[in-house]
Amino acid sequence: MACSTRIGGSRPPVAIYFLCRPSKASILKDLQTPGLLTHKRPVRHAGLFHLLECVMKATLYQYALKNISVVDGDTLKADIDLGFGVSITNKKIRLEHINCPEKNTPEGVVAKQFTEAWIVEHNEAVISVKNHREDKYGRILGSITGDGQSLADALKIAGHGVDYEGGKR
Repeated sequence: MACSTRIGGSRPPVAIYFLCRPSKASILKDLQTPGLLTHKRPVRHAGLFHLLECVMKATLYQYALKNISVVDGDTLKADIDLGFGVSITNKKIRLEHINCPEKNTPEGVVAKQFTEAWIVEHNEAVISVKNHREDKYGRILGSITGDGQSLADALKIAGHGVDYEGGKR
């Protein structure tokens, strides 16, 4: 659901939409205020705080990857450059929104080879994460891009992976 804010003044109000989830309390408050519904979506009179809250919820953290090695089609090991000379070394990274065959299957070997070739071709890879938590296996979950292309999307297009949102496969 999109979170919206309305900026007013001497000009007509302008609606600005951000990718974040509004709280139930703010929706109820907006629904009870006459004249605040635009296109059947709650619109909130925004102060600076609400504007910043929406922007912060949509933020992705991005870090450069170095010394990348491929574990299988959807898992890598890399050094994550956090900036200012700080890095996390030899960290496992799991691609989000995709599942590739296991590495001990013929399809898994092909998926791993595809990922290795993609990494060589896109040597300036970047990881984007929504939060800094690890999964139950100690891996960081994120999306990897290089030259504006997503590794997960490339794997899906090539037929080496399927959509996956967690849970049982």
